[in-house]
Amino acid sequence: MTREVNSCLVEYLHMEIVSYVQRLVGSNFDAGPTVLVKLGESVGSAVVERLVKDKPLFQDTLSMFRFICKEFWIAIFRKQADNLRTNNKGVYAIIDSQFTWLSHMSFPADLVTATTSTSPTKPSLEPATRRTEALVLYTSFFCGVVKGALETLGLKCDIAADASALPACTFTVRVRNQ
Repeated sequence: MTREVNSCLVEYLHMEIVSYVQRLVGSNFDAGPTVLVKLGESVGSAVVERLVKDKPLFQDTLSMFRFICKEFWIAIFRKQADNLRTNNKGVYAIIDSQFTWLSHMSFPADLVTATTSTSPTKPSLEPATRRTEALVLYTSFFCGVVKGALETLGLKCDIAADASALPACTFTVRVRNQ
């Protein structure tokens, strides 16, 4: 029996988690992404454990990433990742051109561009910085989900997300030497 939850509810839950963590850490911005990554790691680990319980072991790192981009991505986001790239040196890029949980994200006009300013001669970078900080917070949970899944499969890794061209999102994974 398949149990499904309306994706709209999951998106709202994600937004509330981010909002709660922001209130929890207050002005200590650096703590927010760390908390969200840890939450995501436990979610990713639990999901991947359910998905691989009846599967044979993976032969290599590439087969693990293929699994993440297909079956894991479908289980989490109801679609496959659009592309997987590698430099064959331990760096992988998982590309999703229509990242589901960020596809409805928008920003007020003052957060869209870095050229917004109160002074005509001195542009302010604060709005762009606030937009970047918001994107870091909203993608940190997903970085944790992917990291938790990969580490449960046995890959120690570091992960970063680039969502500068919404709704596209690229997850860059650096596999650490075992």
